[in-house]
Amino acid sequence: MDFHNRRNIRKADHDYSKSCIYFITINIRFGQCLFGKAISPSEMELNELGKMAQKFWIEIPVHFSHVKLGEFVIMPNHMHGIIHVGEMGNDDMLQSHLTEVGPQHVVTEKAPVYNQFGPLPSGSLSVIIGQYKSAVTRWANQNKFGGLFSWHSRFYDRIISDKESLIAAQYYIRQNPEKWWQKYKDSIW
Repeated sequence: MDFHNRRNIRKADHDYSKSCIYFITINIRFGQCLFGKAISPSEMELNELGKMAQKFWIEIPVHFSHVKLGEFVIMPNHMHGIIHVGEMGNDDMLQSHLTEVGPQHVVTEKAPVYNQFGPLPSGSLSVIIGQYKSAVTRWANQNKFGGLFSWHSRFYDRIISDKESLIAAQYYIRQNPEKWWQKYKDSIW
């Protein structure tokens, strides 16, 4: 495998261990539909593995006390979620929209940390997602999905920097089952 042409998909000047909100996408390797199926435009029927993926996602704040979760959806071959890492701060706009749209991004003026090599900062986004993926994989290997299931090696994140970005991410997550249904309702999925 040639790693020389592998592009880093993380934002180079962003410190992923500091307070921020992210829109996350994690794919199953090779696009395999192993979490369940869409049974209507608004409903996913999760199988046992899909239910465990959901359970482990919901449990992230139990293991990382500095994390809050927003909306998420488990799809047949991927998942989307909003995750807030770190303290939210005392931003007035943040407080006024907390119940309306969930947590907002808090901009920090600290110097970015560049971690090209070596261990990841404790509690960083990559550590959190890595632990989540490991928990799901471990469960799959201990149960009937062993040998079938593996994650795509990377995950995708988008930094949510304002109210509009958060609303757009929430809308995307809510609409994902319907988009899937429209695209695949007549196929073998």
